[in-house]
Amino acid sequence: AYEIYQCDWSSDVCSSDLFALARYPAAWTDDEKAAATAAFALAKNEEAQALLARVMAKFKDPAARDALLVQRPRAKPGLRTEIARALGAFPADELTLAALAGSLNDPEAQVAEQALESLARLGAGAASLADTVRSLIEETKSPWLKGSALATLPVLDQAMARPVLESQLVDGSTSVAPALRGLAVLGDEGALAKILPYLEIGRAHV
Repeated sequence: AYEIYQCDWSSDVCSSDLFALARYPAAWTDDEKAAATAAFALAKNEEAQALLARVMAKFKDPAARDALLVQRPRAKPGLRTEIARALGAFPADELTLAALAGSLNDPEAQVAEQALESLARLGAGAASLADTVRSLIEETKSPWLKGSALATLPVLDQAMARPVLESQLVDGSTSVAPALRGLAVLGDEGALAKILPYLEIGRAHV
């Protein structure tokens, strides 16, 4: 635990050690987890914090999650992205979902995209944010971010997702492919009927 606390995680050696330890989260003692969480709060640079955030996500420990939330408001985009990624590993409680909702509105698309991936991992437990994701689909000007949101919405709320996905099936639109993937998540006959026409040879690019 002392070595974890003292290590400069921005160094190549410590970074390699950290990734090796991250493969075996069950082997970490409570003292070691506490040391890693303390090191995250006190790290001198955000690269080190980003590495530690990835490990802390494997702890699934409330103290680790709280440390991530404390750092999030003052973090730069790279660290905010890592925090959004890590939050997908914690229980979908009020604090976790509130932080992910904030990440969806982040001015950096990479942060919002990672928040969407975390919501997809949380699944039905994050259904309360389905309407927020739908609003993102309607408002974002980023085709990339919109595609990620289209893939996430059916994981959260299938009934809400269906009309949204079907409305994106406009030839020439960059949203067609992610909408089809979203319909595949629904997996019923109605969704299949929408997907099949796009399997024609003339539309193989989709």
